[in-house]
Amino acid sequence: MTGRRHSTRRPCRSILVTGVLGLLEMFTDSYGYRSQARRPVTYLALGVAMMVVYLCITLDMGQLLIALALVYLALVLRRLWLNPIKGFRLGRGWVEIYRPRGVECINFTDVASVTVCRTNKGQTACFLNMETGDVLPLPGAEKLEFEKLIGEFGLRGVRVLV
Repeated sequence: MTGRRHSTRRPCRSILVTGVLGLLEMFTDSYGYRSQARRPVTYLALGVAMMVVYLCITLDMGQLLIALALVYLALVLRRLWLNPIKGFRLGRGWVEIYRPRGVECINFTDVASVTVCRTNKGQTACFLNMETGDVLPLPGAEKLEFEKLIGEFGLRGVRVLV
């Protein structure tokens, strides 16, 4: 037995379940970055795919071309259906981490410190150092400014290591 404390990481609750506390969290200042597949470019690709399939069928193009257009349409629809998401959002006392498999909420009481650094390419990298000894990377931190990220964690009372 290692004697580690059990982490209280949990899936995020919906606003309806949390009631009044959920309404209070809605009005909290938040900061973060989130990227997902459902954005205008993907819907534009869906429109182009549907147009190509329609033209291939109405202009009686070859079966191979129709099949390729249908495969392209299927790939775009699959991306929209799965909607891979990546990023994080800081709240008043928690951080939500968005991963392709779902959303995870972590209370700042479970975070020992945060390490913010720059990579070899000059991008920002951020890691949560948990009380249990685990280190969790924050996806999407590379899109944010180094100093602003440090300031946002500092405003929330989390110890920041640079």
